[in-house]
Amino acid sequence: MRPCAMLITNVQLLVTFGVVAAQVEVPEPENFYRRALHSIAVVGNFLYLEGGRISQSDGSQKQAVTSDTGEEYDKPQDKTPVLPTITRTNPHEAVNSTLSISLKESWNNETVRFNGIKKWKKPSSTNSNLWPDTTNNILYQWGGDGSQESRPGITNASVWLLSPNEGGGGTWDVVQPASGTDDVIRRSSGADVVCGGQAYVVGGFLSTTNSSTTLESNNRKTAPGMLSFSLDSQTWTNQSLSSDLRGPKEVMQLKGACITGFDNTSMIVTTGGMSKSRKTHARKPVGLEKVRIYNQRRRRWFTQETTGAIPPDRYDHCMVGVTSPDGSFDIYVYGGRSNSPDALDDVWVLTLPGFHWMRIDISSPRRFSHACAVVGKRQMLVNGGLASSEDAWNTKDPWKQGLGILDLTEWKWSNGYDAKAKDYQSPSAIKDWYKNGGMKDVVWSSSELKEMFASCFTDDKLCSSSPSRLIAILCGALGGVAALALIAGLIYYIRRKKRMGEANRDEPPSLDRQFDHQFDHQDSFSLQSRRTHTIDSTKAGMELDYQVSPLSELPHAELPHTEFASPISELDATPQRPRDFVSHEQFARKS
Repeated sequence: MRPCAMLITNVQLLVTFGVVAAQVEVPEPENFYRRALHSIAVVGNFLYLEGGRISQSDGSQKQAVTSDTGEEYDKPQDKTPVLPTITRTNPHEAVNSTLSISLKESWNNETVRFNGIKKWKKPSSTNSNLWPDTTNNILYQWGGDGSQESRPGITNASVWLLSPNEGGGGTWDVVQPASGTDDVIRRSSGADVVCGGQAYVVGGFLSTTNSSTTLESNNRKTAPGMLSFSLDSQTWTNQSLSSDLRGPKEVMQLKGACITGFDNTSMIVTTGGMSKSRKTHARKPVGLEKVRIYNQRRRRWFTQETTGAIPPDRYDHCMVGVTSPDGSFDIYVYGGRSNSPDALDDVWVLTLPGFHWMRIDISSPRRFSHACAVVGKRQMLVNGGLASSEDAWNTKDPWKQGLGILDLTEWKWSNGYDAKAKDYQSPSAIKDWYKNGGMKDVVWSSSELKEMFASCFTDDKLCSSSPSRLIAILCGALGGVAALALIAGLIYYIRRKKRMGEANRDEPPSLDRQFDHQFDHQDSFSLQSRRTHTIDSTKAGMELDYQVSPLSELPHAELPHTEFASPISELDATPQRPRDFVSHEQFARKS
């Protein structure tokens, strides 16, 4: 064959393979079937999707393709020849890309554009923990199920960090925590919550990446208690070592949310999950008639009974929380599974401080092992999920690309994200419950819990706009240092405006004062400083440089520059990252 002909043939093969590779990531909406077991989080103006599995249709034949461990879930039903796919037989050949979706502008689930981020050396996983650090505009990932064994220098305590750029791309690097690493064992399927500057993992399974622990496929060992990772100091703490902090025991596949605005601190609330008997190893879904609460300031777990129409027991659901200007904190729960092979299709809201459940009267698709996050100001984005444990990956998702949006104020589903949506307001059903004296029916589990929550409720009104509540919300959402900086700035701003107002009452405004007034409206307080991350680059570099094969020899799947089935762009622009990270160039420098 002539050289030119050979070149053309090779290019055609690469393009063909590239299109199929892209379809594994983002198939055409009509070819999309299911995405599940992944994690999502919002940082800045983008939603990030990490790990999980995806199934899709390729022509007349359906293929189940994974993007984590690479194992086929369902074999093709016929023997029709197909083009090469990225169905993996080796966990190190998983699809090496993270997806992001812009939240700057509105879109619908058929036209939404995905960005692809290469993961040069970071393996994909399922049921991992994804922690957004909104103060520093970075994203952490830890744990999950997926192989790490042939990654020298990667330990149970190692954390992956994504430094995003302004276009939805970014770079993954590895962080080696400075302390607390001896008591950390990898885990998956726990409740992962970012709260008050800490990333928490509650319960879950011992991860299949922990080679030092023998794991049985039909009887996986649970990970009791709670771990915390400081986003500021990048250090681990095993909260389970203290008997007062163990919290939920032998529970996995539960969900959690961060509560702000009460008791001048931030708190974690967990719902549902699958409990396991220590004696018989029998498992059963956890009921929602009670919720568990961890108070950061008091460093204690509490249990509180709920009222209203109690939702059915469940696990593998999704959950988000949002603060209302009326003073309530509303927690939304969607789907999951219980004792039936079919997923649940209900949506519920638990309003605090009343601890009262309400079912939202809307028709929703059945799904479990899905992911959800608050996007914009009042919308819950839901992505992926399976409808049943039977033939799970071969039923087509009724939502294009597995994306659905719930307006949390109007309680209505839509197929698109509204970037201009107004602020969240508690729906009238929640407001009416408080106005009608619902708080009188709350039976507090302890006087301490009542002090924590009921103190923000007087005369059938919630303390919605008090300065102390504002400070509590800021501290809970941003963490102590960042919140204090913002509060100091706000105090300065308010005092300056007050002085100007008093001066204006005594004398007519001068041109200088008019200029000052215009300048005041432009004042802003930026908290986007980047700290220096604590990584021993010298030590890590020595280990990685001499033990890792050249980057070209590491198996990975790239997304070539070609037309993809669904809008996707690969963003290679390197963002400005904190120094001392182990880059992929350093990873292969001395190999």
